[in-house]
Amino acid sequence: MKYMLFDETGVFVGRYDDYINDEIPAGAVQVTDEVFFESIADTSYTYKLVNQEVVKEKIVEVVYQKSNEEIEISRLMEYSNPVTGSDRYFSEATALQAEGFTATSAEVKKAKSAGLARKLEIKALYPYSN
Repeated sequence: MKYMLFDETGVFVGRYDDYINDEIPAGAVQVTDEVFFESIADTSYTYKLVNQEVVKEKIVEVVYQKSNEEIEISRLMEYSNPVTGSDRYFSEATALQAEGFTATSAEVKKAKSAGLARKLEIKALYPYSN
């Protein structure tokens, strides 16, 4: 036999099968095999005990929307990442110029181009909300 256990507010807390579990907790509710296995396989639903009846409820996914200020902070942190950020390329271009390369040299242009490309990728990763 299959069982489901619920807390005092009716929230699902566990499943038990007398074939596997030696002891079934007091208060566990006997359920059909279908409900038991569905509760394992379908993670888009949860189960509650309402008036001594097992009720299936759709889980509502809450999506947090970042503010534009939070998005800007994420972008700035990503730009400045020393390994994957865009700023590393701009720093490289500045260092090359300090070494004597001109702003129009291929090396400086390549570094700036890579920095701009990475900056656009980061902006696409963190678009502003409407």
